[in-house]
Amino acid sequence: LHAIDFYNRSNTGMTAALASVVEQCQRLDKGAAQYAIVSVGYVDVAVPPGTAIETTPITDNQLLRPWRYSPHYASACQRLISNCGTSVVHVHGTWMYPQLAAVREAKAGQIPVILTNHGHLEQWALENKGLLNAWKKRAYLAGMDWALFGKVDIFHAITLLNRDMLHKLFPWARVECIPNSIDLDAIDAAAGGFRRSGNVEPYILFVGRLAPQKGVDLLIQAFGVADVPPETKLLLVGPVESESYATYLHRLISVSPRRARIEWRGPVWDEAEKVRLMTNAWIMAVPSRSEALGLVNLEASACRTPTITTFSTGLSDWADGGGILIEPNVAVLEQAITTAMAWDDAERAQRG
Repeated sequence: LHAIDFYNRSNTGMTAALASVVEQCQRLDKGAAQYAIVSVGYVDVAVPPGTAIETTPITDNQLLRPWRYSPHYASACQRLISNCGTSVVHVHGTWMYPQLAAVREAKAGQIPVILTNHGHLEQWALENKGLLNAWKKRAYLAGMDWALFGKVDIFHAITLLNRDMLHKLFPWARVECIPNSIDLDAIDAAAGGFRRSGNVEPYILFVGRLAPQKGVDLLIQAFGVADVPPETKLLLVGPVESESYATYLHRLISVSPRRARIEWRGPVWDEAEKVRLMTNAWIMAVPSRSEALGLVNLEASACRTPTITTFSTGLSDWADGGGILIEPNVAVLEQAITTAMAWDDAERAQRG
């Protein structure tokens, strides 16, 4: 049983990671196991074939809605655990009610629990979203130390950075580090034989949630001052997570020396369209301040497109494979963009 708060597009990377885990496990066990997902609210993405899903409505209580509280979530977990012979409950996320409810019901049924925090327990995520948010998260960690975290059998870390943070927060815990991965065959199938066109104007591509931790503000500022060919564009592709942050990004674009070369395209949900955008990009830029792993880097790599990304993504050897690995700040990102745009076709292809 996979327990998640939202299994939909608004939960982007976490939803995709859960689907990938199920699909890869299905191939490995060749039908020996059955899988179910329990989620709050609506579902607007595909569910892995043969996987049951149950959704429960989110509360109307405006105080509890931000916690994604659903009064029927716990009973749904209990029913799936008892009626389906559930042997493992895999909980995704950290901060919301569904994670607490799922762990409680699993322990009531004496079922082992794996918890994947998906990067929620990273230093930046805990400390750099304002003093109030940092205090709330620290208080929540303390309050849930036994009610939630103390009942987890295995903490799943996606990167070594995440593993070290978990050991720091929960020194008594068993932690297993298993990176996220992607299906290369699925990427190739989505590409449908498409290959990069040399006739496309060069562009730098960002794909992901337009959220502070993704460092989009750094990218807009760095693109404005980097030494790049005059026809170069910056394409921003992804859903808005925070309206206040989106307003800030629009303001940065409006004062950028290259504002006419920046395109805000919104989200692209079609997999083939996303793969073609990645394939045709000269380079992907993912300057994340905090990230579970940065699956978009792996997707771009599968499209043979090198990426600029940060040490915060946990891809500590990324530069060895042709990418550029930096700290998330404007000056360093500016230099990385300048370097990448100076490659000739042969070097860009070799790095890709």
